[in-house]
Amino acid sequence: MLRRSPEVKQCLVRKMFSYLTSETTELDAGFLEYLTAEFTKRAAANSSDAIKFAMQEILMSNSFAQRSPTEGVCYDYAPGVDPTGQPPCKVARILQNHCAKCHSGAGGAGGLDLMSWKAMADGQLGFPHLQGGNAVARPETFVRIADRVSTADQQKRMPLNSGMPTAMRQELYRWANKMAEKK
Repeated sequence: MLRRSPEVKQCLVRKMFSYLTSETTELDAGFLEYLTAEFTKRAAANSSDAIKFAMQEILMSNSFAQRSPTEGVCYDYAPGVDPTGQPPCKVARILQNHCAKCHSGAGGAGGLDLMSWKAMADGQLGFPHLQGGNAVARPETFVRIADRVSTADQQKRMPLNSGMPTAMRQELYRWANKMAEKK
């Protein structure tokens, strides 16, 4: 069962990344998904080739080249991904996979566009959030996000009528709280 489990393969790739870079180097979820998918495909034919591929990709990565990585910064992304205009890598994939369906563009649910990360009126980065035609203050937006991912009320809990893995929910909650505290 463990040999066929995708979670085990992802864990192995994550541990390889951590071991070859450092435990504090941030790993973009999209880059992890790319490495894991390629690893899994290659492992089906030849497990040695899969290990060699993953190690080569990590050793050739920007993350490996960093002597003193900055906390919270991702240095590598899946092929074809441009991180410009995206929230930090720690939460970008979570938002894309679990929130974008309802909260993207000018008509996003609740007036919130979680796919547009840009400088707000206070000069700090955030998401456009309108209610009644008025902009919601950046810190308030993050307070609301934290509340919606952590509430036990199923009528309010986001993502609405959809699950989100606990680890991702906790990560999004921690990040939203941290952003709400930034003045």
